[in-house]
Amino acid sequence: GQFVIASQFVAGAPTVFSLPAGSFLVQIPSFSLPPSMVPPAPVSVTVTEGGTVTDGSGFPDDAFVTFVLTAASGEVNGTVSLDGTPPTPAAGVRVAARFPGGDFDAASTFTDGTGAFKLNLSEGGYEIVVTDGLPAGTVTPSPLFIHVFGDGSTDPAGPVDILVPVAQGSISGNVTLDGSATTGGVAVFQQVGPGWTEVTGTATGASGQYTVSLPAGDFVALAELDGTPPLLINPLPATFTIPDLPDPTNLTLDFAFFTPGAFGAPVSQ
Repeated sequence: GQFVIASQFVAGAPTVFSLPAGSFLVQIPSFSLPPSMVPPAPVSVTVTEGGTVTDGSGFPDDAFVTFVLTAASGEVNGTVSLDGTPPTPAAGVRVAARFPGGDFDAASTFTDGTGAFKLNLSEGGYEIVVTDGLPAGTVTPSPLFIHVFGDGSTDPAGPVDILVPVAQGSISGNVTLDGSATTGGVAVFQQVGPGWTEVTGTATGASGQYTVSLPAGDFVALAELDGTPPLLINPLPATFTIPDLPDPTNLTLDFAFFTPGAFGAPVSQ
């Protein structure tokens, strides 16, 4: 997981962070800036046990990170609605524009009473994601990709309207390594067009247990471990269906990893 270990308000002068050994990301949160400004991408920083600092900026060995703020190039607006007949507005839901392939937000906001939101963004590509505030019994919708151009136009053009699916069931179970509880995660994929797209996922608890709520559809679930050993016998992907029925369908799927030679590991002929 990721959590904040240090933060400061900067009043026009350099600021200094004292950090322990480890790897970190330094970023400017979007909520600390005026709406017309967009925070830059976070910068990675690594501190060694000997006190050497390297960072992912243009001069990696000077232990100095400079952020350049940019004015917003365009506005992305839309709505978040809960699936139903008719759909209902989802108020108080957090919506973020996220750098593709990462967990850090370029901008974020909350929907108003009508489910509407607005994000000011600089030129570039983003994933529009719903991160928090959905009611129980719903499923986090898949990210929507949008590109903002320098002239303020977007691709796709028009508002970004997000429909939040209703959960029709769930999968739950345990992830184990050599028969013992372990930590990891479970990712769920669904076929979209010619390929498979990750639609949701979750990390396991400390005892290896997980639960994922899902809408109706056909899915494939894959498990992974934290700190995977170099040699590992992986469980097969699990293919399953959540039917569209009045009563929810809750399935149990366990994923067992083994190191070669461990008791209970599959034996090849």
